[in-house]
Amino acid sequence: PVATDLAASDERVVIPLANQLSVALRNLDLFGEARYYRDYLRKMIDVANALIIVIDRDAKVAVMNKTMQHYLGFGPDVIGTPLEEIRKRSTAAEPRLSTLLMAGLRGIEYSDCEVPLWRRKTETLGRGMFNTSVLRAPDGSIDGVIGIGSDVERMRSLERQVIQAEKLATLGQLAAGV
Repeated sequence: PVATDLAASDERVVIPLANQLSVALRNLDLFGEARYYRDYLRKMIDVANALIIVIDRDAKVAVMNKTMQHYLGFGPDVIGTPLEEIRKRSTAAEPRLSTLLMAGLRGIEYSDCEVPLWRRKTETLGRGMFNTSVLRAPDGSIDGVIGIGSDVERMRSLERQVIQAEKLATLGQLAAGV
């Protein structure tokens, strides 16, 4: 009889404890999954063959992928830097990418906007074609701005190569016809 009373009292403690443990283990699994997907998305953005920059609502660089860092001549320490600080380091003429990003904090988005980009390592002026989008918080407020672009000179170089290849193909067809 004493063992039964002890088991009944244990059951009142053990069942809620088991439920709490079950919830804690499920939360641990969910946090692990969330961490995996966060890291996966970071890797995906980092290796993308596009110029990607994200600023937060305080106009600080939240994300700058490796392609953009390499293009502009920055290192990973640029994350957290105020956009104004990066803008001061540039000697490029308006409109600047920072101007587009700051406009995004006011809700203005741009599509296919060509902007000069100062390349610090080579001290040359490059050109990028950018699209910006506003990132919104669940309540609808502006949480940040993302800019995704491509190197215009690289695109034009590829276009020239395609045109040259087409000319050679046409010449080959002409020669074959003769």
